[in-house]
Amino acid sequence: MKTKEEVDLDQLFDVKLILDICYDSEMKEIYLLCNRRHGKIGFFLVKFTSNAPKKFKFMIMINNNLDIGDVNMQILRGNDSTGSFKELVCGYKTIYIGVYNLDIFDMTGEEEKRATLLRHESF
Repeated sequence: MKTKEEVDLDQLFDVKLILDICYDSEMKEIYLLCNRRHGKIGFFLVKFTSNAPKKFKFMIMINNNLDIGDVNMQILRGNDSTGSFKELVCGYKTIYIGVYNLDIFDMTGEEEKRATLLRHESF
């Protein structure tokens, strides 16, 4: 809005079928989950800031040829015995084979040291 510049995210990231968008108000980052990239079907999670969308990073790029739907992403914050934590929770259903997936990504600490905390699939 400040620069009055419009950016087409589909073209910038070369993605299609954007299924969910989640905004982290603390870090001012946007997470976008889509089902197609470069014409291939899969699970693609991209992170960027609203101030500089051209400086983006793909957190996950899985070419699995599976359509997904019923997507929901949330950022979970809290405290436990080790201190405070922040996690990105992604839930989605794999279409036609009836598998529900849950992926939880660590969002605390240095970005290079972050990991996928949980990956669950169930029928």
